[in-house]
Amino acid sequence: MSLPRPGCARDCVAGISPSGRPTPPFGKHGGWAIALVTSIAYFRCLRRGDSCKRFSLTPAFRPVRQPRNIDISRFNGLHRAMSLHSYSRCWIHLIWGTLNREKILNRTVAKRLSRYLGDYAKTKSIYMKINHVNADHVHALVDLPTGVSIEDLVQLLKGSSSHWVNENNLVRGKFAWGRGYGVFSVSQSNVDQVVAYISGQHEHHRVRSFAEEFREFAERHRLRSANLESR
Repeated sequence: MSLPRPGCARDCVAGISPSGRPTPPFGKHGGWAIALVTSIAYFRCLRRGDSCKRFSLTPAFRPVRQPRNIDISRFNGLHRAMSLHSYSRCWIHLIWGTLNREKILNRTVAKRLSRYLGDYAKTKSIYMKINHVNADHVHALVDLPTGVSIEDLVQLLKGSSSHWVNENNLVRGKFAWGRGYGVFSVSQSNVDQVVAYISGQHEHHRVRSFAEEFREFAERHRLRSANLESR
């Protein structure tokens, strides 16, 4: 295929063939013309000493200067981080117990630990709606943040709280939480019901143990109940 005659780049882009007849968009030699016109615009920009980032190419491939002062408010904040404009509501009911389910936390320690968990969650920008610390386990209702996994959340709460208990010598010997945890999703319509359940822990455990309670949770959510006693 022969190269087009000089001046064909301008004619082809305009829709006129070398013979003077109309051509399809960009002409018979459209790709060649596009590259040539783009190069010309680029080198003209360099010759003037301008920043070549100041123009963009329209469908006609003519350099168009962009305004320096652009009102970005009309983009509704799309220039900011996506996470700042993401909305999430993911309630989870967390349950975890002491090592070997030992009833080691008396009421005074339990109240202090409950307050600590709430305060610590705030420092990590985690919304903990309610928590209750029993002698051998903890219940907490948390709105899971978008940037935190369940595993990371549990490690933060258990790790920091066990360290705090030991640092303040709140129990005899070394304190530790048991391995594992339970986490159950909560719909918005059931939040008040779960809040009432957690706040009424004293009444619940007058008639059943933590092991019985946890087994009921597992069965209600159709989880395997094997080895629950060892968790």
